[in-house]
Amino acid sequence: MKMRALLVMVGALGMLAGQVQAQTYDLVVRGGVVMDPESGLEAVRTVAVGDGKIAAITQKSLRGKRTIDAGGRVVAPGFIDIHSHGQNQKYVHDWQLVGLMDVLRAGSLTPARELEASIPALRNKGRLKVGADADIIVFDPARVRATPSVEKPAALPSGMDYVIVNGTVLIDRGRMDPALLPGRPVRREQPAS
Repeated sequence: MKMRALLVMVGALGMLAGQVQAQTYDLVVRGGVVMDPESGLEAVRTVAVGDGKIAAITQKSLRGKRTIDAGGRVVAPGFIDIHSHGQNQKYVHDWQLVGLMDVLRAGSLTPARELEASIPALRNKGRLKVGADADIIVFDPARVRATPSVEKPAALPSGMDYVIVNGTVLIDRGRMDPALLPGRPVRREQPAS
């Protein structure tokens, strides 16, 4: 009797594991080098997105309604402070004075941490972890160049292949869809009076 109950339980767990594995996410970014400044992760992984949040970061193959092949690219948290990263490519590319993880940290995790006490929504920004907002950039570090100028202040940077905001692909293969507005404001909490 105990053996039969054990077999039923093992079978149920196997079916449950199969259902989890068979889940289809809204978006899957696979094969890129995931760089997370909070955990220090720097490895090839698959990132799954569901309902605007990061649902999984794994070495396993996952299914998505849409899949982005990020092979040969970096997958990182989206930038919060656009003025603290890569303004001068020479620091990273030419002179190699700072590492890529340092640039990612300065543009994403550091500003999130500095402000999250008064803006709780920033606890889910600037990091790649399960449950965080799916604000993700996918880029080729060898091709990233800041291209805005006085004549073209809104020019997109080159080498930024995908920008995902709240799980929505805003920049797709280097082209932005201006009709999409996936961003949501984050507001400072008002002190109780």
